[in-house]
Amino acid sequence: MTRTKVNVTIDESGDVDRLLRTLPDILQHKQLPKALRAGAKPIIRDAKERVSQPGYPGDKPGKEPLRNTIHAVVRNYERTSIAVVGCSWPDGNHGWLVEFGHEIKRTTSGKIYGFAPPHPFMRPAIDATRSVVASTVLTVLQAGVKEFESQ
Repeated sequence: MTRTKVNVTIDESGDVDRLLRTLPDILQHKQLPKALRAGAKPIIRDAKERVSQPGYPGDKPGKEPLRNTIHAVVRNYERTSIAVVGCSWPDGNHGWLVEFGHEIKRTTSGKIYGFAPPHPFMRPAIDATRSVVASTVLTVLQAGVKEFESQ
């Protein structure tokens, strides 16, 4: 089975784009990462709940529980910032196997003897929190504008 890359863009409101255009560059680079970190929190909370519910196949022996590996990293670039939400390496490196399912192979022969069904937790968490994330990001950005205007 090949690993699948999933990209999700949350663009619930053109207000965010308009608000970002009004921010000076220096404030944008300060407020946008802060807003992205705040916006990632509902996704992280929801995903952690999903890997703690009945039906989750369980944690990998000898590894940190998958729920403890879910986090966000904010990456800053010249013109924007992004938040990457997922499982950390190395303890969470099997998160995509849980999300998408995988073949079960014998290590000695490589023979496939089963399939572990998918137990999605990230995609449903993103879908379930989409509007909360958008409103959280917008609220933090608006607070940043008000703070900047009062200076």
